[in-house]
Amino acid sequence: MTRSKHRLVAVLFLVLVTLTGCNYSSPTEQSSSQASVSGTSLPSPVSTSYRPQFPTPVSTESPIYPTSAPRPSQVAVTPDIEQFKHNPPSVTMLAKDPIVFSADSDAMVWTVQGKDDLTLWLGYLTSQDNITVKAAHPVAKWNGSLSVVSIVPSPDRNYLAVLLRDSSMGFNDANLLWTVNLTTNLAQSLPNLAFQEAYRSFYSTTSHYIIGWLDSNRIVLQTNLAPAIIARDGSSFTKVTWLSQPSQVQTALSPDRTTFFSEVISGGDSGYWLYQVDGSNPRKVSGSNSFKPLYEPKWSADNKHISFLTSQDGGSTSLQLNLLETTKNSQQVLTPQQGWDASPAWSPDGSRVAFLRANSNVTNADYQSTEQNSTNIFIAKADGSVPTQLTHLSEAKNRALSWTSEGKYLVLSSTDSSGKNSIVSVSASDGSVTTLIPMPDGYIAVFPLVLK
Repeated sequence: MTRSKHRLVAVLFLVLVTLTGCNYSSPTEQSSSQASVSGTSLPSPVSTSYRPQFPTPVSTESPIYPTSAPRPSQVAVTPDIEQFKHNPPSVTMLAKDPIVFSADSDAMVWTVQGKDDLTLWLGYLTSQDNITVKAAHPVAKWNGSLSVVSIVPSPDRNYLAVLLRDSSMGFNDANLLWTVNLTTNLAQSLPNLAFQEAYRSFYSTTSHYIIGWLDSNRIVLQTNLAPAIIARDGSSFTKVTWLSQPSQVQTALSPDRTTFFSEVISGGDSGYWLYQVDGSNPRKVSGSNSFKPLYEPKWSADNKHISFLTSQDGGSTSLQLNLLETTKNSQQVLTPQQGWDASPAWSPDGSRVAFLRANSNVTNADYQSTEQNSTNIFIAKADGSVPTQLTHLSEAKNRALSWTSEGKYLVLSSTDSSGKNSIVSVSASDGSVTTLIPMPDGYIAVFPLVLK
């Protein structure tokens, strides 16, 4: 599904709802359950002979999914969806000890994706001499043909919100939302909002993703045409908008967790907007005639800038990095028109934004096309100066940039020309690359994330 198709479906859905006057209420409260902790020992620290071995747990308890969900009468429920609701993927908890934060190391999580399973791992980055990963161990393992949409830590770093996608469903909104408690090693499946949203949206393929956390008890999701706040235990769900008809398709939450930035697609209201997390005080920061559809909006750590990607020529084979200064409403395109940029990631001090840029023209217009093309890392400064190239790799398919807490390294998943995938680190000063965790054949590391 291409990005242009995602946007077209969202626009068509908005027009349909406006014409028919359909009223889509927020989901009802649903129950959820927790999986038990297994008393298994930790695997040995990561080495060059690393293999994702999964200890057999002493006992497990599958999460309970809701067996029913609100269904508007005009939406037909397919047999595949019914079967999936009653036979969800199970999770096995594998960790023994809680997460530990220290001054001389960064905690890092990542997922290892196999053909029929997905495992969440935790380890610790140390960079006293050379950057390495120590005490790596699996935390949770899901069974099924799953991929990761997004992983976002809570402000206190005790929880992870994990959004998974099940490829067996055959449409993009088969999303499964989980929280993982890193201190108690418990996983909890939240009420199945993916299906509730799908029923309300006529199976719209507008992508859902995790925007962030308002606090350690409330998660913010991008749902169809609006951000939504859901309690960590699934007890409440509220969409946020100031518009008569919600139409926010790309949203980012400020680091101080007070303000949303969204792209709005709604006639004269179309453009980029800033507004409070309760929907109050909306302020347009681009006119309906001057803005272009955006992707991957990200706030700088100091709240002063927002980076995002747009296609300046209106095409689907180029994306450029833009910078918006929030106090002045000034916008600047940082990269040339021809090219494909992706995965912007701000440094911890808010002074630099790293991003991936394709080595050659991208002909596949799919949203994840950069992961299928060779890329290098570039660094742009918040002052708007010309970005500089950090790495000079001839062929490497990269994804998911994450900075270490002191801003000295970038961590990412990278696949070389032979198809070998690894988690690697890149020095932010000279671009040197270090392999941290090599993946065995048949496995790929996704979303390495430093918990700053």
